[in-house]
Amino acid sequence: TGSFSANDEYNLIINLPNNTEITLTAYTLEGDEVVPYGIFTVNTGNAQTGTPTAPNFSECQTKVIIFPVEEPEPGADAFLHGLYSFFATKVAEGDGTVLDPALKEELEQATIDYYNTVDPRGRRNTLTKFKDANDFVADGDTPLQANYGPEDEVRAAYANALDLGFGRDMHAKRTLADDGEYDVAFYVTNYGDIDSDDEGDFEQAVGQDPDNVIATVAMEWSRIEDGPATDFDYYDPDNVTPDPNDPAAPITYADNDRVVKFYVYNKLGNPVFAADLDGRGARPIPQLCMVCHGGAYAGGFDTGTPAFSQPIDVKLGSVMLPFDIHGYVLTGAVPADFSKTNQQLEFHELNQMVVDTQPGAVTEEVIDEMYSAANPEGPDSQIEDFVVNGWDANAAHEDMYLNVIKPACRVCHSSRPLEDNGGGDTRDLRLHDVQQFLTPAADGGIAAAASLRVCTQRVMPHALATYNRFWHSFNPLSPLEGIMYQPSRLQAFFDGVVEPVVGGELGSGCVTTPTPDDSVIEEPATLTLLQSEIFDNCSGCHDGSFNNITLNLSDGQTRGSTRNVAAQESSEGLDRIEPDSPANSYLYKKVSDDVSSGECNPVAPNTECTTAMSLGGPGATGLDDASLEDIAEWINEGAPNN
Repeated sequence: TGSFSANDEYNLIINLPNNTEITLTAYTLEGDEVVPYGIFTVNTGNAQTGTPTAPNFSECQTKVIIFPVEEPEPGADAFLHGLYSFFATKVAEGDGTVLDPALKEELEQATIDYYNTVDPRGRRNTLTKFKDANDFVADGDTPLQANYGPEDEVRAAYANALDLGFGRDMHAKRTLADDGEYDVAFYVTNYGDIDSDDEGDFEQAVGQDPDNVIATVAMEWSRIEDGPATDFDYYDPDNVTPDPNDPAAPITYADNDRVVKFYVYNKLGNPVFAADLDGRGARPIPQLCMVCHGGAYAGGFDTGTPAFSQPIDVKLGSVMLPFDIHGYVLTGAVPADFSKTNQQLEFHELNQMVVDTQPGAVTEEVIDEMYSAANPEGPDSQIEDFVVNGWDANAAHEDMYLNVIKPACRVCHSSRPLEDNGGGDTRDLRLHDVQQFLTPAADGGIAAAASLRVCTQRVMPHALATYNRFWHSFNPLSPLEGIMYQPSRLQAFFDGVVEPVVGGELGSGCVTTPTPDDSVIEEPATLTLLQSEIFDNCSGCHDGSFNNITLNLSDGQTRGSTRNVAAQESSEGLDRIEPDSPANSYLYKKVSDDVSSGECNPVAPNTECTTAMSLGGPGATGLDDASLEDIAEWINEGAPNN
């Protein structure tokens, strides 16, 4: 870390290694505000020829122009939307404005169907009944204990500053079922929001402040009960028909598979069908939960409204997540029992219960690494600076794991299902081994996808609080320690570790152009420019075989796949690109959000075709006006091969 005078026209860095890529993170402090001045990756150049003790500015071979930069505005669906096999489609804006009433009704009915299928006898259709079904203390005032038996209720409180920004009052319990196995249930009541003070949120969670309850999320690892003698809708709020079934009838199970089930309740304890976790809009249950807890629809890829009508439909493969306390705020005016030191046993017990739910090898390895009998702080104290086996080969790998994977990726990505493109190829996004980055993309490597999602599209990290901490981690006033300069570290990892093995230019969007004054020269909108700045970002999906769409926007394929080629979706016979006519070019209409329902027919398995196509998928981050102008300019020139 070094300081430079803003009054000097030039500043000099000397004694650097020769011909080495380095990353510079520049910022200035204006009171308590941090003003970013860019993140730059540059080469140090050849050796200095002059006297080492008297450096000469003219000998510098690399120049970086420092200038204030603005953070890009994230797109409407940049967070909690889902990026692969399903979408947690937003049903209302943060202010409650309903975007599409018919779609909202469809998704709400799907959630009602989900609840009725995972809980066919309605034994959990209020928070009070969920607690009763799992033998929780009714009022939630569970005492912390010196030790816990296998069926004791465990309570812990914290502020989850790293991803959602809530104060959380967490409860968990095992219950011995009639098959001799344990069911495991969790419920967590949320306080505050992403913008409120984390210490204040923590204090409210400890005090169980009823005036500041936001909602309660509940999860259960258990079998799906058989339905009642007479079918009945226990979750439709408009159903006023008396329940004809005997509540004391024996509970039976035709299916002994245990699955993770999700329930969300409002502050009154009644079920809700969508939730707004970041102030940017409500998204449906369980899709919103699946964004981090993992899972996929039984029928495979589907970005439309899912069917949850039978038990197979709700076997999503979602998992419980580890309690990773490095990202928690555990300070505030609270009783001593709730200090970080005094809750270590509770977090260990919670993590043991997560393991009981069979969350998968990667999550289990993370939890196993958290604890050691040899830990000088005690066997129940969580180790926060561990590195899993797949990342411990050298210091560069460890730096990436501890300073990028751990704070920005680990918890959610440990739950990721393997991604299958339908052709038998899979990608493992669980980030548990550096080899996932050092494997070519054709063999399932993820480096290019990571660069695209994080640095170009900026839809990862996929939770707003985590996103802010990643991109603002140049801030020396950051309340979380040990996660500084994350974009710089990611760029250095790409440059120094990944590119020498798999090639390519990765992570360019994570850093700032080192010569911004050159950007005032406007380049013509050539195919080469459009390919590098726009179409390469689309080719991660549109490679000619994605989702039965033959569109191929890969380098060298774009023009042949678009110019005078009929658009599969167009019901009006438009070509993807009509030379000299953006208005009659379906691709241009698609990225311009100018396709109405009467102008297109969806190609299966897609269920709709009017949503604007943009970076990250339908409606994700959008193309800015300058990009649209460039595409139109190229088309108006006849879409040449330039």
